[in-house]
Amino acid sequence: MKRKNTTLVVLVSMILTFMFVACSGKSPADIEMSMWKQVQKGNYEDAMEILVKNSMRSEDDTPEKQREVVTMFAEKVKASCEEKGGIKDIKLLEESISEDGNTALVTLEITYKNGSTKEERSKYKKVDGDWKIDMSK
Repeated sequence: MKRKNTTLVVLVSMILTFMFVACSGKSPADIEMSMWKQVQKGNYEDAMEILVKNSMRSEDDTPEKQREVVTMFAEKVKASCEEKGGIKDIKLLEESISEDGNTALVTLEITYKNGSTKEERSKYKKVDGDWKIDMSK
């Protein structure tokens, strides 16, 4: 009986360790979904903070300049969502990570309360081990 308990403890420990390691870093899809979930809730400032925190910065990009761009983006998203009655559902269609593991593309399907849908695609790059939204065109 004691051996079964020891085996169970070891198995549970291994599963918890795997879950901790697997969930320790956010994937591009995790970042994208968390941002859009905040938009869905009407928490546009929280969505903007997620975007700012997880966006790439160029060498000539000041925090003020980045916030200005993100604020304009957030205002457009807010106006679009409100025009369509808000977001009804968010579905992850694809998270495609390149073979070298340094770039990714996330595709979501946003369903609005007025029945319309839109695909949102976001590019990501890995910077110092973290995924960052690549807002460059």
